[in-house]
Parts: sequence; C-alpha cells; structure tokens
Amino acid sequence: MKKILMLSVLLALLSAAASAQNSAERLRKHRIMQGIRKGQLTRAEVFDLRKSHLRHKMAKHRALRDGYMTPQEKRRLMMQNQKMRRELFIKKHNARRRLI
Repeated sequence: MKKILMLSVLLALLSAAASAQNSAERLRKHRIMQGIRKGQLTRAEVFDLRKSHLRHKMAKHRALRDGYMTPQEKRRLMMQNQKMRRELFIKKHNARRRLI
C-alpha cells in the first residue's frame, strides 16, 4: 500500500513540474492568439513572433543536446526569452492594426 501511495505522489510531482515548464510557452501562445483576435497584430508581426519562438525552441534543443546546460547557455536562453516578451509587447502596442 505504501509503495502505491509513494509512486502516485512521485508521479503527481513529476507531472506538476513538467506542466510548470510549459506554462510560459502556453501563455505566450495565448497572448499571440489574443492579439490576433483583437486585431492588435498584423500577419507579418505574427509571422515574426512565431519565427522567433521557433528560433528559441531550436536554441533550447541545441543547448540540451549534450544533456547538460551550461550557465552561459542558460543565460543566453533567458535573454532570448526576455527579448521575445519585449517584442510581443511592442508589436501588440504599436499603432498598426490588422485590416479585417
């Protein structure tokens, strides 16, 4: 009984950690979709944002390729993530509007 209980607790903790890592990505996608729905983002801006998101994803994959992320790689990914957040804010709040 104790083994089953401990195993279920361990699985719950692991799944919670995995979902927390994806929450930032989910939030970014939600903000982009919200900008599209409200007409705050043009098609070109959406394309640029998605391209930078793909670049970030590829850089993260490259950093984890050897199984270890160095502090320099971690810092570079963090700075790239901050840049993406800034770009999204700037593109959502500029004067350009999507024509419907």
